Amino acid sequence: APPDMVVQRLRETMRPIAARLHARHPGSTLRLTGTPALNFDLRRASSAEVRAAEARALPLTAALLLLAFGAVGAALLPVAAGVLAIGIAMGAAVALTRVWPLSVSLESVVSMLGLGLGIDYALLMVSRFREARAAGRSLEAAAEEAAVQAGRTVAVSALAVAIGFLGLLLVPLGELRSVAVGGLLVVVASALLATTLLPALLAV
Repeated sequence: APPDMVVQRLRETMRPIAARLHARHPGSTLRLTGTPALNFDLRRASSAEVRAAEARALPLTAALLLLAFGAVGAALLPVAAGVLAIGIAMGAAVALTRVWPLSVSLESVVSMLGLGLGIDYALLMVSRFREARAAGRSLEAAAEEAAVQAGRTVAVSALAVAIGFLGLLLVPLGELRSVAVGGLLVVVASALLATTLLPALLAV
């Protein structure tokens, strides 16, 4: 079993023991020590910091996009795409843990990349759509043009990033492989959302 899972199981096993110990000796505490427990706590703390950073960054990003685009819909779609990409990637990662143990460090990678790539790819699509609309295209025609033109750029970019993460899978370290899996999942989710769901939403 991976170290993170061992630490979690040990702590669950220790809870009733710690409760009985504390009942007999109120001033006592029972703690795990060693590198695995320390690394586990550090990763958990890092994940909490990432979530807090997301909560601060999302409103600011939405405000900057609103300032750049001048329209609420155009500003919120990239942010929504980034958040949805994170959700899809994390859901896929949870499903994978049933057959492939993954580290909690995956969460930080998915969160950072999901916002960055999701917003970036969606920005390309929305910008191309607005250019087509400014040229007189209908909603459907503009969305189709954006999917074709910006979709190529998104696909090439996603492929380049995915190749980098595929290389990490070859490294025989659980942490790096978890990072690679998280990166691959969120890249695929971001690219698929940008080239399928987003053009459909823009068309309506």
